[in-house]
Amino acid sequence: MDRRSICGCLFWLKTLLAMVLALGALGGQGYFVYYKYKARLADLAVQRAFSNATGGADDPNQGVTVVIDPTVCFAPAPSIARNVSSLRAGVSNVITQGHRLEPPEGVRLFGFAIDYSQDTPTKLQSRLGGREPPVIAGFVQITPTDLAENMANWFAQTTSEVNGILELTVMPNVTLSSFTQSTWDNLAILMYRMNTRHGVPILLRFAHEMNGNWGPYGQRPIAFKAAWQALTKAVRLRTNMTAMVWGPNPGSGYPYGVSTTQPVPPVASDEFRALDTNNDGKLDENDDPYGPFWPGEEYVDWVGMSMYNYGYSATTRNYVTIPANYIQTQLSGPWTGTNGAPFQDFYNRFVNQFAKPFIITESGSPYVVVPGVATATADEITQKRTWWRQMITFLQDPTYYPNLKIVVHFEEAKNELADTTVVYKDFTATTKTGLRDAFLADIATYERSTASQAGPITWGRNLNYTCNGQIMLI
Repeated sequence: MDRRSICGCLFWLKTLLAMVLALGALGGQGYFVYYKYKARLADLAVQRAFSNATGGADDPNQGVTVVIDPTVCFAPAPSIARNVSSLRAGVSNVITQGHRLEPPEGVRLFGFAIDYSQDTPTKLQSRLGGREPPVIAGFVQITPTDLAENMANWFAQTTSEVNGILELTVMPNVTLSSFTQSTWDNLAILMYRMNTRHGVPILLRFAHEMNGNWGPYGQRPIAFKAAWQALTKAVRLRTNMTAMVWGPNPGSGYPYGVSTTQPVPPVASDEFRALDTNNDGKLDENDDPYGPFWPGEEYVDWVGMSMYNYGYSATTRNYVTIPANYIQTQLSGPWTGTNGAPFQDFYNRFVNQFAKPFIITESGSPYVVVPGVATATADEITQKRTWWRQMITFLQDPTYYPNLKIVVHFEEAKNELADTTVVYKDFTATTKTGLRDAFLADIATYERSTASQAGPITWGRNLNYTCNGQIMLI
């Protein structure tokens, strides 16, 4: 073949390749438009399904006319009379039902916070022997111009695949004074769209651990309450399938030392005066770690708290022995080394007093591996089992904390700095065969697996959600 023929062949090959690429690009663009169109139709279909055709209202934020029944899907969820009983000496335990996304009486949920970089709800379901995790927790960071919509929607979509509830922790990545009402409106619209598009209820844990000093919104109670109240109003204008979860850090150790990233507000500022609850001119363990951050009963659907055991040092792996009454002390006080002030009784102050459902929003006891240390004080199963058995006990036995409806286990492993040493903390309960078998054996005693075994701990397959914020058993 001569040079002229070769050049001709190459020309037509390049022409054919260009045509194939162009057709591929057009096809890809067409599929994208089709996908967005289908998604929009799905939005509208769900909106119609969640509507009453006899009434109507325009929602300008959605760009379409949404026919709704304000007494069903967009009005406050029904409230059921409080039943107060004294189940423990000296403690008035309030049993409630009827708050947004509160499970039916006698139903308890054991959920999981997973590492989405390598795990999914369906992978977790497989490790659980086919059991659908009823609550999946995910974390996103937001700014005034970036609400992490893609990540949040991914969480909602994958949670819907196991018929679960999404516990979405939203962490502002800048000071709360940087946000405006339009941000809270847009965030509320995002919650509404995830609720309707994916059919997934959302427990919205906004600006969690706000009493800590490790985030840009921490220990600024005035700014926090203003933002919380604005967001709550925006959410409730749009959906009852999103519930607001107020979740501070345990108060023992407050105010958590000196922070270089979030220093204490200036003494003369309104923020400092709000923190200085005993008016002695300083912020220390004698100040209330919770009260300054309480947004008000009418703005909170659920009360929550993070709960971890960190019994390790830089020279040994995790201890097996969890201090006696450790969890009860974190929830109710008194804390060692402080004056035992009444403000330490978190559970009575905010759960009982206001008849709110309670969720332990994160929970775990890590098996800690320290580089260069070969011996452990306990084997991994024994150490972790000590912790999760307590959580299962508190969850299924209402004589302890009758309003405790959900426990979320931190199903992750990661490297973290402990003092000056990087250690590997493994919180997981399902990633290793022996560990998983032990966990499933412990929880099986109390699970609602069949009609004949109707224990309190319930999986996603048994739950049904309605647009008025109710959860029903099926």
